[in-house]
Amino acid sequence: MGKKVLLPYFFRRSELKLIILFLWVFLFIFIIFILNCQEKKSSNNEPGVISNNEPGENSWELCGNYCGGLNKSECRPACDDIVVIGDRMWTRCDNGENICHYCANYFVEIINENSFKGYSDWRLPTIKELKSLFTLEESIAIDCLPASPENMVHINKQFILTCIGVWSKEFQSFHDNGIYSRAYSFDFIDGTVLWGPRDFSAATRVLLVR
Repeated sequence: MGKKVLLPYFFRRSELKLIILFLWVFLFIFIIFILNCQEKKSSNNEPGVISNNEPGENSWELCGNYCGGLNKSECRPACDDIVVIGDRMWTRCDNGENICHYCANYFVEIINENSFKGYSDWRLPTIKELKSLFTLEESIAIDCLPASPENMVHINKQFILTCIGVWSKEFQSFHDNGIYSRAYSFDFIDGTVLWGPRDFSAATRVLLVR
């Protein structure tokens, strides 16, 4: 018979089970840590979380002024013209007023209730769709900034914008010492994607697409 090999104390069966258990616990904690890091990182990425806003009971009281003081049945974009590009139909004009992202979604609901131009499936565009309208070949003056070459928007000439930014349908909600929600818009002066709190309204408008 060969010699019986004695394992060191910490490699004996009972201790080995404890070591394996410890490694599993460590692995589990490590995975949770990695997932949390990825979640935080994703909250700072380009838009990708798309949801529908559900306005509260007082939405008309909060958002009705974005229809120019009109009642619900008269709420519409600043002009009645439409533009067809490819398989998309757009409103030619924006809403003509500063508007926050919450109220932009409510504006869409009212437009659809009123069946603007005979359709009830209007929506806010995606960032990709807004980018497709941007072109440096066109320079159009806007109402919300002093006239100058630096304050011209670069959008397909079939459209009429009254300010620099247009809301997209894309927004993110995440926890950072509380719930925080931000939405994405497109800047038609320099062609950049912007983000801000959903209750932010300065220099940002609504174009509708279907």
